Amino acid sequence: MNRLASFRAPLVSSSSTFHPLRSTKIGSSIQKKTTDFSARGFHSSTKLSKEDFYKILGVSKNATKAEIKKTFYTQAKKYHPDTIKSQKLPEAQAKEYEKKFKELAEAYDVLSDDDKRKQYDQVGHAAFDPNMAGGGGAYGGTYGGQNVNFNDIFQNLEEMFGGRGGGGGFGGFGGGGNGGIDLDVESEATIEFMESINGCSKNLKFQAISPCGSCRGGGGAPGSKLTKCNQCRGTGMQSVGGIFSTTCGGCGGRGQKQSAPCPTCRGQKVVVESKTASVAIPAGITTGDSIRVKGSGGTDGKRFGNLFVNIRVKDHPKFQRNKLDIHFEVPVSVSEAVLGATKEVEGLRGKEKVTIPAGTQPLDQYRIRGKGIQMKGTSGDQVVHFRVVIPTSLTSEQRHLMQLFQKDEQIPSSDNTSKFFSRFKFW
Repeated sequence: MNRLASFRAPLVSSSSTFHPLRSTKIGSSIQKKTTDFSARGFHSSTKLSKEDFYKILGVSKNATKAEIKKTFYTQAKKYHPDTIKSQKLPEAQAKEYEKKFKELAEAYDVLSDDDKRKQYDQVGHAAFDPNMAGGGGAYGGTYGGQNVNFNDIFQNLEEMFGGRGGGGGFGGFGGGGNGGIDLDVESEATIEFMESINGCSKNLKFQAISPCGSCRGGGGAPGSKLTKCNQCRGTGMQSVGGIFSTTCGGCGGRGQKQSAPCPTCRGQKVVVESKTASVAIPAGITTGDSIRVKGSGGTDGKRFGNLFVNIRVKDHPKFQRNKLDIHFEVPVSVSEAVLGATKEVEGLRGKEKVTIPAGTQPLDQYRIRGKGIQMKGTSGDQVVHFRVVIPTSLTSEQRHLMQLFQKDEQIPSSDNTSKFFSRFKFW
């Protein structure tokens, strides 16, 4: 496996991790009898077992196309040939993965096509296998003889599994390899609560791929020459188990490599270096959001990856956020709760006047419309939660007045306990 492809880079001031997926080519022009299959597809002459296609994918017979697609992509990533290489699996397990991947692809090829699926549901495997009664007419040949176009199957795989445009992922099906180096970078920015409300700018320092300065991105030591790669014999591709073709790990799919590798980058042409980028963080952002800074990731001198910044917002001692609303608590005296009052409180963006209605109960709310988080032309509210403060000590006069009040005090007979406790949550 390419050393740089599996690199996980720690940040200097925040965490940054590479998530490379090696580019892969599958298939070349392979013939069986007189049939010429497209170089962009895949062909196998090995007959598979007759296990149920639905069982292979792990879906029910009533599964929707979207469910079938999602399940296939999830399993395809696990059993993909590049997974075999990256995990350095034992030979026996690697063969099992190759077999499983092949079964998944052929099952998906049938079940993702409405016509093929309909015929399979009617007559099963015989619809595609001439060696079984009634089969072989519609789609020509056994499973092992059928042309499974991996370019069609994997056209969305890169987007679904993190191939974000920097050159990693499964983007090499039927095309040129890129050596498996993912130029995208993930970083994290921790910001203050008010910075998330108003927006801010942060300078992030992270590790990213850059062209090697010693060999100027050539990959060779002084005096080195380009020679044919002895691993792939100049083709740029390697066979995996005689079934799949994948990008050559020796030359990165180029078919050539330096006779004497650069001692700094070990022939990889790129190194990992510290990099700084200024990131504009928009107002209204919250923990779990991610910002893409286009072209600010790594580079190999020709292509530029993106920087993905994952946001974490610190808690505020006073304010709590729920979507676009801001909640906070205001203490209210017994007299203010009983008689009502108007008071000035410190809100999200300064002083706010709040009306306390007469007869205010603990945890009653007052909503200040349009003064919450503003984002994309929409504004939330500030929600004030009244906390009635019961005094723990009274003067003699206060005690006398409360005793007078107690004589005439009446408590409603209805039981409001359940209503009271249901209001302990802010939202």
